[in-house]
Amino acid sequence: MPLDNIERAIKRGSGELKDGSVIEELTYEGYGPSGVALMVDVTTDNKNRTSAEIRKVFSKFGGSMGEQGCVSWMFTPTGRIVLSEEVNDEEKAFEYGSMVNANDIQQEDEKWVLLVEPKDLYTSKDILDKAKVKVETVEIIKVPSTWVSLDGEKAHQLLKLVTELDDHDDVDEVFGNYDIPDADMEKFYEEN
Repeated sequence: MPLDNIERAIKRGSGELKDGSVIEELTYEGYGPSGVALMVDVTTDNKNRTSAEIRKVFSKFGGSMGEQGCVSWMFTPTGRIVLSEEVNDEEKAFEYGSMVNANDIQQEDEKWVLLVEPKDLYTSKDILDKAKVKVETVEIIKVPSTWVSLDGEKAHQLLKLVTELDDHDDVDEVFGNYDIPDADMEKFYEEN
C-alpha cells in the first residue's frame, strides 16, 4: 500500500483530516482467463473509483469481475504463520505446529509454514512468542478448494492480470485458484 494512503488514513483516523471520506476494506471477486477464480482485497477511500479501475483491469486481460459471492465459496480463510529461517528442521516445525494445534504444516522455499484457524491466529502467535520462536509473517490468507492448472500462453495471460491487479495502489492482496508450473512462472518474471 502506498505511503500516502497510509498517512492519509492515520490523519483521518486521528481527526486531523476531515474531508468526509471513509477508508473501506473491500473484496472484489471475479474470473480470470480459463475460468480461474480471483479474490482481490482492497483498501480504498473511494469504492466507486476503485471498483471501476479493478473492473477495467479484469476486462483488459480477458477476465470479468463478478458479483459478491460468485467465487468466495471456493476459498477458505486460513491463518498463516511463516516461521523464521532459524527453524530449519522438520521435527522442530512439527513440534511448534502441535503447540498451536496447526491444521497443516508445509515447507515453502526452505521455510516452514503453520496453517491455523483464523480465529486462533493471534493466540498461536502469542504461544510461539512465549516459546521464543521467531516468526516472519502472520496473516489471514484465502485458500482455494479447487485448482485450475495453466501453462504456456494461458498462464502468461493470467499472470499479466494478477500482476496488474497487484500493482494497483488500492490492492492489498490477490488470491486465486491457479496452479502454474515453476518454469512458466520463472519465464514470465524474467520477461516482465
